[in-house]
Amino acid sequence: YVILHLKISPAGREKSHLNMSEFVPFEEMKLPLSSGKESLETTSEQKFKSVFDVSRFEIRPEDRRDKGIDFRVELKSLISNGNISYLNFNFVVQLKATEKAMNKNGSISLSIYTSNINYLLNNPMPAYYILYHKPSDKLYYEDLKTFVQNLFNNNRNWQNQKTNTIRFSKILDKSATEIIYKKTYDKGQIQRKINEKAIIHLAAIEQESNLVLKPDLKLYDDS
Repeated sequence: YVILHLKISPAGREKSHLNMSEFVPFEEMKLPLSSGKESLETTSEQKFKSVFDVSRFEIRPEDRRDKGIDFRVELKSLISNGNISYLNFNFVVQLKATEKAMNKNGSISLSIYTSNINYLLNNPMPAYYILYHKPSDKLYYEDLKTFVQNLFNNNRNWQNQKTNTIRFSKILDKSATEIIYKKTYDKGQIQRKINEKAIIHLAAIEQESNLVLKPDLKLYDDS
């Protein structure tokens, strides 16, 4: 709403102190500008969130002092009474976006800082690189484990490089999110067993017991 301040002249006529001709049209105002990069980032985030089922994935942005992780995603599960429970089984995501053309073989190449790869490797949870490819309007993904295995097989000195190239070819769709869910769920179960057995094992050590945690995640008494 525009509030007009009116003054009654002695002759009884109303005069407005607001001269509309003094207003600069919005098209000519100096205002903050939107960039193509910002629009691309917004689109990639919207596309990324839309592919994950909200009843199975809780997406949380890592928006404070981001050092290489854009999102942490927690698994959810339907329990017997019909409610949905949070599992605290998580995976992390580094989200990228590009307008570059595909390679001749249909893959998309992107340079990743080695520091970012190491940062994700320090995390015990599964990690994924996800790429929004604007020309095809599709999402692609690669898991950190496969990426690092390929790096090691192709170049044992990859750690000495400032950047390394990842080649995306797997499309991220609903079926791919189920693969991610299962891998994260399986890793979460293993980690849970390790955590629980390690606590018991440490307690046993304090009691000078001969219990040993074997590769099958079971405790054995070697006495």
